[in-house]
Amino acid sequence: CGTGVVEEPENSLYLTKALSLRELGRHEEAVDVLDGAAKSGDDGAYTHMYRSDSLRELGRHEEALREADEAVKRMRYGADVHYARVGPLIELGRIEEALESANTALELNPRMPDAAGSKAILLSMLGRHEEALEVYDGAAGCLIDDLPRRIGRAGVLSMLGRHEEAARSCAAAARRNPGFALAHHALAVELAKSGRHGKAVGSYRRALGIDSGMTNSRVGLAESLLALGRGAGAFREARRAAKADPRNCRALVAAANALGRLGRRSDAAAWFDRAIRADPENWLAYMCKAGMLQRAGRDRAALRCCSRAVKAGASPALAYEAKARILNDMDMPEKALACADKALGIEPDNAGILTTKADMLGGNGRFEEAAACIDKALGIEPDNAGALAVKAGVLGQTGRRKEALACADRSISLDPRNGGAHAAGIAVMLAEGRVKEAARRWIAAKKASPDAADIIGDDLAAQLDKAATVAGGGARGPGG
Repeated sequence: CGTGVVEEPENSLYLTKALSLRELGRHEEAVDVLDGAAKSGDDGAYTHMYRSDSLRELGRHEEALREADEAVKRMRYGADVHYARVGPLIELGRIEEALESANTALELNPRMPDAAGSKAILLSMLGRHEEALEVYDGAAGCLIDDLPRRIGRAGVLSMLGRHEEAARSCAAAARRNPGFALAHHALAVELAKSGRHGKAVGSYRRALGIDSGMTNSRVGLAESLLALGRGAGAFREARRAAKADPRNCRALVAAANALGRLGRRSDAAAWFDRAIRADPENWLAYMCKAGMLQRAGRDRAALRCCSRAVKAGASPALAYEAKARILNDMDMPEKALACADKALGIEPDNAGILTTKADMLGGNGRFEEAAACIDKALGIEPDNAGALAVKAGVLGQTGRRKEALACADRSISLDPRNGGAHAAGIAVMLAEGRVKEAARRWIAAKKASPDAADIIGDDLAAQLDKAATVAGGGARGPGG
């Protein structure tokens, strides 16, 4: 014991039967068979390792870890038995120890695919994303099946805000195996994160064509359809997802958001309440309901919803950011900025919160502070379409019009529906007296972004409509 030398192989009949039962998902019976092996004197490392695996599948993680430890005692230099400790340790929240076991397994067998994949995941769970990426990149020759490596690598890139690279990694996985639903789903998620919802819809539909039971893909499809302004289609997909899984809060919230976009606010409120009843700790439902109330002009009720979201477990930073936006709409800029600062005190490197603060600073004429804030946001997430739109507005306000137009166009290329980017580009053209080009850009903006009119304002929208009519109304691309 403990020498790392394996004794005589355990009784293969017991192990063969246990493995067959495990393959069938009959883990209780597999445990019983392995108990019988131990009682008959076949008490070797693999008996304990397989028993550990079945106990983990049954959710008996403490027992699973004890069995894995027994396996290690009997075969100290076996990579498999060290790796058997990883799963139970993760389930027990002992991530650092799980990483140590994965490292030991890789030291004993540097080409062990499962250990390499687990190490990368564990590093990412610990926030060590760059190290996780190095493991995935170094595992190209180690992972027998390259698809999990590509999908895992994409997840880490996404954590680092590198959504374009993440999308390319998922696309490569989907091309390699077009029938791999998870690859299409992962690609859709990354496309949606970078604002490319039209393409995301196609990838979600491909995932669902392979596996129609992927509820998360259907909810993602609903969310992307909503981002494209297709509220009725979004509601259909979200309702279908909610029917398949009545307690899926994300589906219920997506349905509520779609109804809110369709102007059916009382119905939307009922769906938000359904989400909250399904899971009273679902902070997302409170946050989305706050957004709907804000759009309806019920700012104080929206603020109360933000407070309830925090009690339900929402990130205080997210709630403070939402409160900052609401207070800014209420013409209370100092209180709004104070809330944004509280959010940044919790998450100083959150590009979204930095963008919100920069937008408010710019709106209050504090352009130098706004520029510093937005540059920090873009340093964290260079492809953040919202941040680029805010930067375009700040540059335009400070007379740097060529740079402003380039920023606006870059933002639109990442997210054609970004109303702020369209508005910034139009403002630059109007400032330069290029009214006809501004009018053409306005026609394109109206088609691409439902929010463009709200951002530009009714009076200016009417002037641009008139200019477009005079110019002949030829709708061309954003560049004019």
